[in-house]
Amino acid sequence: MKLTLSLIITLLCISTVFGQHPNKRKKIKALKTAHITNELNLTSKEAEKFWPIYNASQKEYHQLRSESRQLRIKLKEGFNTISENEAKIILQKSIDLQNRMHQERNKLTSNLMKFLPAKKIILLKKAEDDFTRKLIQKFKGHRGPEGRDSPELKH
Repeated sequence: MKLTLSLIITLLCISTVFGQHPNKRKKIKALKTAHITNELNLTSKEAEKFWPIYNASQKEYHQLRSESRQLRIKLKEGFNTISENEAKIILQKSIDLQNRMHQERNKLTSNLMKFLPAKKIILLKKAEDDFTRKLIQKFKGHRGPEGRDSPELKH
């Protein structure tokens, strides 16, 4: 019952997010925070330690993803004009970014292991994945076949 209620509340909140454009990221972050807190069933003591560490890790991870995205855009825009040496440099940068993302995830896990049970740390990844999946499903529901808002879905 509690799980069903939580899912309904999360989906309703996600619906609200997509109905309003301003501050979408903040709202999505708030929904994600609520979802993770609920799924991990964090005590107040755990939450007090968890959120500063998790948020710092997410900030770093977001920066690494942004660098990776910029690298892909740069590569896509100039792929036909880059030399083999430039391609090797870009490839190495991509590998380095992937390694740094992996290291950041390992660092987060190590830091959380100091005060959270292992089962909650494992559950964190599942909660993140579940939230992302729900968000994507909701997003797909509001998109037309060409990636724009479909007129027939607007209310």
